Amino acid sequence: MILRIFLIVIFILCVHFFMRLSSNRVKTKNRSKYNKFLPTQSEIYAVKKQIEENGFWQEMYEWKQFTDTQCRIEPFEESGRKIYMTTIQCEAKIKIPAKTIERAIHFKKIYESLQQELYHEIGWASWKSKNTF
Repeated sequence: MILRIFLIVIFILCVHFFMRLSSNRVKTKNRSKYNKFLPTQSEIYAVKKQIEENGFWQEMYEWKQFTDTQCRIEPFEESGRKIYMTTIQCEAKIKIPAKTIERAIHFKKIYESLQQELYHEIGWASWKSKNTF
């Protein structure tokens, strides 16, 4: 439980950091390496099209042997406002509400990258317990 809370706090800090970097307050030369997290027009179009056809957008891919990532963006109403719930499930599952499709895609890309970086950089595996290390 504490580990999940810790992961959520780390994720929120990462999202805040990347959102700030992608805003106009940061100089353009510093933003170039973070452009990979910004949604492209083709991604926005594909998500909008699938939401119109199916009511949600979904993607699943395997990025290492026996480890897949499942992503889903689904619109819903909250207090009379349209919100897009972004769900990413890899070694952990997280749901992030977003006001726009662009922001939902942005959150998805950041969290996907975070999961893979944790694995490649520090050998992160959420299935391990305190006794395993």
